[in-house]
Amino acid sequence: MSQERADERRSIRGVEKRRAEWRHWTGTPTDLAEIAQLAVDLVKGAQEINVNFAAQLTSPVLDLPFSEPQELRQLRADDLADLDELVIKADDQGSRRIAITIEPPRRLESHGIQADEVTPVVRLNLSATDRDWLDLAKLRMVERIDAGGRATGMVRNALLIIAGVLLAATIATVTAGGDKKEGVNPAEAASIVLVSVALACLVLGLFADAFAPRLELLDEGGITRWDRLKRLVRLSGRSLADRAITAAIGAVVGILIVRAFS
Repeated sequence: MSQERADERRSIRGVEKRRAEWRHWTGTPTDLAEIAQLAVDLVKGAQEINVNFAAQLTSPVLDLPFSEPQELRQLRADDLADLDELVIKADDQGSRRIAITIEPPRRLESHGIQADEVTPVVRLNLSATDRDWLDLAKLRMVERIDAGGRATGMVRNALLIIAGVLLAATIATVTAGGDKKEGVNPAEAASIVLVSVALACLVLGLFADAFAPRLELLDEGGITRWDRLKRLVRLSGRSLADRAITAAIGAVVGILIVRAFS
């Protein structure tokens, strides 16, 4: 899956670092527990060592520590609704360290208006003296976290491009086949369908973050807003298509009848 990620490599006193970021992510308590467990397993590797694990959830009404990855399964969506930050850390008290930070998109105020800053909602940081382990650990962690990633930015851009193309097609259709006569000819009927779909794509593109928030933490089996939107679009799309086809057929039949008796 294509994601919005940033990668950074640094070497300080022999310690290599890697990082990755996600600007759109959705997950459940089980996902959080599995990500935490993977971090512990990667730090431990084949070594018979004790891994330091700690997770801390911070919110205005809760401050919960977790000493085991599986304890994260006990979380509920209500616990995460007003999340300030969830930090998950695993290290071997020496050369290997993995940290995952999950936080809602920050807000900034510009000219008295609040707006979402384009900041990552999930950050992955790794460090180690062993570059081979570091690259493998990053690959495994990114692969697991990617399962909850969403390419909402790409979808938004695609919708806006489609809207622009359809509006251009509408203008071309009306210019080529429109007339000043009473009634709707086939070209005008087609332009109505095109502009309706274009406006729908435009609205979805402009308000994509409202339909698919950048960070969405759900209970097990929960349905994301994006999935609910897709169901609505399917139903609305079928209804719109049926009406558009019916209108187009009616327009063509009406034009043929008028021409036959004129």
